[in-house]
Amino acid sequence: MEKENDVQLIHRILSGDDAAFDLLVKKYEKGVHALTWRKIGDFHYAEEITQDAFLQAYKRLSTLKNPQQFAGWLYVIANRLCIDWVRKQKPAMQSLENTPMEKIEEVSYRDYVSEQERIRSAERRHESVKKLLEKLPESERTVVTLYYLGEMTTKEISKFLGVSVKTIGSRLRRARERLKQKEDLFVQEFLGGVQLSASLRPNIMRQVADLKPTPPPPVRPLLPWAAFGTAAILMLLMLGASNRYLTRFQKPYSFEAASEPTIKIMDTDIVLDTDAKPALRNQIGQTARFGKSTTAGLQISQTVSTPNASKDSLKPAATQWMPDANLREAVREALNLEPDAALTQADMLQLTNFAQGRRRGISDISGLERATNLRVLSIHGNSIGDLTPLANLTKLRYLNLGGCRITDVSPLANLASLETLDLFANDITDITPLANLINLRELRILSNPILDYTPLLDLPKIEDMDWQNTCAVPKPAVPFRERIASRTFPSIFGAWSEIVNLSIPSEARLEGHVIAELAHYDLYFCCPMFGLSWAKTPKGWKLAGDVERAHQMHNELLSQNPSSLLLMPIGYFTERSDAYPLDFPGWLRDTQGRPRVNMEINFQDIPEGEIVDFCLDFTRPEVQDIVVQKAVATARSGIYDGIMLGHWNEVPRLDNHRTIEEEHLARDVILQRIRAEVGDDFLIMVSADWEEIPRWAPYVNGAFMALRLYRMREEGYAREDIRRIEDLLKWGESNYRDPQINGLEGWGIRTQPPDSPENLRWMRLFTTMSLIHTDGYALYNVGDSHSNYWYPFWDADLGQPVGEKSQLYQNSEGLFIREFTNGWTIYNRSGNEQKIRLPERASGVVSRITGVNHTLSDLDGEIYLK
Repeated sequence: MEKENDVQLIHRILSGDDAAFDLLVKKYEKGVHALTWRKIGDFHYAEEITQDAFLQAYKRLSTLKNPQQFAGWLYVIANRLCIDWVRKQKPAMQSLENTPMEKIEEVSYRDYVSEQERIRSAERRHESVKKLLEKLPESERTVVTLYYLGEMTTKEISKFLGVSVKTIGSRLRRARERLKQKEDLFVQEFLGGVQLSASLRPNIMRQVADLKPTPPPPVRPLLPWAAFGTAAILMLLMLGASNRYLTRFQKPYSFEAASEPTIKIMDTDIVLDTDAKPALRNQIGQTARFGKSTTAGLQISQTVSTPNASKDSLKPAATQWMPDANLREAVREALNLEPDAALTQADMLQLTNFAQGRRRGISDISGLERATNLRVLSIHGNSIGDLTPLANLTKLRYLNLGGCRITDVSPLANLASLETLDLFANDITDITPLANLINLRELRILSNPILDYTPLLDLPKIEDMDWQNTCAVPKPAVPFRERIASRTFPSIFGAWSEIVNLSIPSEARLEGHVIAELAHYDLYFCCPMFGLSWAKTPKGWKLAGDVERAHQMHNELLSQNPSSLLLMPIGYFTERSDAYPLDFPGWLRDTQGRPRVNMEINFQDIPEGEIVDFCLDFTRPEVQDIVVQKAVATARSGIYDGIMLGHWNEVPRLDNHRTIEEEHLARDVILQRIRAEVGDDFLIMVSADWEEIPRWAPYVNGAFMALRLYRMREEGYAREDIRRIEDLLKWGESNYRDPQINGLEGWGIRTQPPDSPENLRWMRLFTTMSLIHTDGYALYNVGDSHSNYWYPFWDADLGQPVGEKSQLYQNSEGLFIREFTNGWTIYNRSGNEQKIRLPERASGVVSRITGVNHTLSDLDGEIYLK
C-alpha cells in the first residue's frame, strides 16, 4: 500500500499538484536528514543537503520511470550529494584584505576559545554517541541512525535502502545486541531528541513553487517493421559478440556492496586541451546538472567527477612544494585567493593566521614551512602524522594539532614562542621535546598514552593544563552503595596478593591482574591496576596510562562480579625508594641526613639498584599534599571506589622523630582534607589491625583488621584472642560511617599446608565470625604477604542476612548463630562440642549432613544451607 501511495503522489505531482510533493517531503525528510547527517557529520549542513536532495528529486521526477522506486532513488541522490559535499565543501570565507593581522589573530583566538566553551558539553554527548555507534559495522550503523533519528520503520528503511525488511530487522537486532541495553537507550534518547528545523519543509516548498519538473521525454514513433527487423538482427549479433564484457557492467548497483569498480585518479603531470572548472559545493537554490540519460530507473550522471580537479591540481609547479590539494585549497581560502589562482611562495609569507585547515582531510603539511610569519595555526582533525614542516615556524604562539594521529612531537622543540598548544586525542607517548617551550601557558594533552609527565614540571609559565580525561569518564553504572548492599554471603576480600591455588596460565598474568581471579573477590585493594600508574604532573599526582583500556577491563570485572569493589592503597608513612628523588624533603632521615629505611638495615647496606621502602615524614605538608592528591585522583578515575590507608592505629610510626600527638594531628589533617575533597560518595578504609580507633572512626568506612599473632603462626589463636576479635568486630559495626566495609583477615598456620585440617578449621571459624558479627568481608591468608588459598567453603550461597548480628544460640555462651535467606551460619568457641537443632532441614556444607539436628566441634564454624 505504501508503494501505491508514493505512486499516486508522484502522479499528482506530475499533474501539477505541488501539495502532493509536500506530503512526500514530510514522509521522507527525517530519513534523508538522518542519512546525510551520519555521512557528513554536520547537522546544519545536512539540512541544506536534505533540501537540495528534495529539490533535485522534484526537478527530475519525470525521469523516474518506476515511481515505486522513489525511496531508493531519493537515497541515491542524497548519497551522491553527501559525497560531493565531503569532497568539495568550502567553509564560508571572510575577507581579510582590510583587517590588520594582529586583529585577526586576536579575534580568531577569542572566537575559538568562545566556541570551545559553548560546545564542550554538546561535544561530550556527541562523542559518546559517536563512540557507541562506532562499535557497529557500517550497515548496522546506518540502520540505527535511520531508525532512531530518521524515525523510520523497518519497512520504510527497507524501501529506502533497497534491502529486505527481514535484513533490516536482523541488522537492528544485532546492533542492539552489540550495544548494551543502557547504551542503546542512550543512543535512542539522544538521536530521538534531535529535531529538524521547523523551516526545512516550508523552505523546500517555497523553492518548489518557482520550479517545474523536467517534462518527460517525448514518445517517439515506432520504426518501420523492415528497419526494425534489420536493426534487431544486428543488435543480437553485437550482443552475442560482446556479452562477456557487457555483463560486467550490467550488475545492479548496490550501496551495501563491499566494493564497486572505481577509476583511480592519479596526481600526475598531464596536458589538457580544455579548461577544467573547479566543482563548487551545491548551495540551496542552485541547480545541479545531471546527465541526460533517458533510461528507466535510477539516473546516473554522465559527468565524471574528479576530486580536487582544479587547474592548480594539474600544474606541476603547484604540487611540488605543497603536494596536498586539500591544504592548498585551505591556504587559498585563508589568503582570499581565487580557487584556481596560482599559489606562490611569496603568498605564504603573508600568512599569519591559518584556521581554515581544520577537518579538511589534509594528510601532508609540506609547504607550511614557508609560512614563517605564522602566529596562529589550527589544523586539528586531520591525519597528519609528520610535523617536520612546523619545525622552524618560531613565531607561532597558538597551535592546535588535536586529533591528527601524531606520535612524534620532536619538531615542536624549537617553537619557544608558543603560548597555547593543543595536542588532544593523538598517540603521543614521549613529551620530552615540550620541555623547551618556556613560554607555554596553556597545554591540552588529554587522551594520549603518556606515562611520564616529568618533562613538564619545570615549565615556568604553565597556568592551565588539561592532561587526562579520567574525570570525564562515568563511574560504574551501579553505585558502590548498591553493590555493597546487594551482594551475597560469604563475602571475601583480597589484599595485594594472588590466589595461590587458582590454575591461571602464566602468560595471562602479564597484565599483573587477571580479571577471572579478581572476580572471586567482592573487595580488593592493590596498587594501580589495569595498566595504570602514578605520574607526577604540574597539577599534582595523577593516574596515567591507557584509561580507556583500564575502564574496559574494569567493566569486564563488574560483568563477572557485579558486587566488586576496588580500593587504592596509598602509602603515607612509607614509600618505595624510587618513588621520589633522594633529596625529596618528605623522607624521614637518620642522624646523617640519609633517608631512613623501613626495616632493620642501614642505608649504606642497601645493594646498588635494589628497591626498598623509605619512611615518610607525614607531618610535613609536602607528604600530606601527595596523599591528598592521590586520593582525589583515585576518586576521579571512575575505576576505584575508594582508598586504603595502611597502619592507621595508635602505634607511633616515626620512631620518636615526632611526638605521638604530632603524628595524630597529621593524620587528622590528612583524613579531613581527603573527606573534604571527595565528599561522602567515596570509601576510606584504614588498617587498624587489633585496635579500635575512635579518633578517626567518623571519617572512615571500615577497618582492615590484619590479625597477625606471631606465636599463633605455629599454634593458632587462643580463646581469649577470639573474644578480643569479637569485641573488635562489634565495635567497628557500631562506630564506622556507612556504608561499612570492615575486613577481617585471619592468619594461617604457616607450618602446615593451606588445606590442612587445622587451617581449614581456623578458616571456617574466621569466616563465620565475620558473617555473624558484621556485614563485612572475610579473608584467611596462608603466607607472609596476604596471599590466600581459595576454599570451597566460600562458594556456599547463603544469600543475604535476615537475622540479627551476634545472636547466641539458645543463650549458650560461646555459641553464635545468624540466619540468612538461604540458611544459617554458626560458630562455637564454648569449649565443648555442641548439639544444634535448626528450625528446618538443612545441609552442612562441610559435614554434608542433612536434617534439623547437627553437631559442631569447639573452635569451629559451619554453614547450613536450606
